[in-house]
Formats: sequence, C-alpha cells, structure tokens
Amino acid sequence: MISADEFLKQRCQKQAKGKLLKFKNEILKLRKAGLTLLEICEFLKQNNVVVSQVAVSKFCTKHAEEYEKDSKVIVPKKKTEQKPIADKVVEQPAQVKIEPEQKAVEPVKPKSNWTPPPWAPKDMNIDDLI
Repeated sequence: MISADEFLKQRCQKQAKGKLLKFKNEILKLRKAGLTLLEICEFLKQNNVVVSQVAVSKFCTKHAEEYEKDSKVIVPKKKTEQKPIADKVVEQPAQVKIEPEQKAVEPVKPKSNWTPPPWAPKDMNIDDLI
C-alpha cells in the first residue's frame, strides 16, 4: 500500500511546469516588441520547443499583465506609417424653426357600421370599447 505523501510526491513529479514558462520573459519581451505569434513560435522552435501559435497567444494573454508590472525594460515600438485621414465633409445640421404651441385636438372616435350579434348584451356599445 502507498501512503498519501508518496502518492503526492509521485504526482507532483509527473506534472511538470509548462514548457513555455521557461521562456516566459523572452516570449513576453518579443511580443511587447511587436513580433508576431509565428515569429515567436520560430524563436521557440530554435530552442527545441514546438508549440502552436494558439498556445503562444493564450500564454501571452495569461501572463502579459504580470509582465507589464514586473518589466522595467523599455522596448522600442515598431514604427508605423501614419496615413493621412481623408477630408470629411461635415454637413451643418438643418435649422429647425419652433412654431408656437398649437392646441391639441382630441381624436374623434369613428362610428362603425357594425351591429352586435343577437347573443351580445344590449347595454354594451362597441364604439365605447374602441
């Protein structure tokens, strides 16, 4: 029979830390520098670690926040060309004239040509219900 302590010791030995954790700072540094996920995968492949772009993306998402807190290194950002913004034509809003208030007219209930069926109560008027 195996004791609980021995079982936990065996279990902990089998569960190795993720293979990306060894390269945590390097991966996050490369990502912050603007490298694509594919380029980071190539870097890892050169270090004998084969992972998918999705795995790198999830890793970066999970660990990016704590890297920004710990990081004191300023990484230059890639220069991007600034495209001129197209001239936009701004239309002036139409001026609205405010008319003096008019008295509200109550709608007139139209009389219907409907006749109640013989089984309907005589004291009810359908026009009052509309």
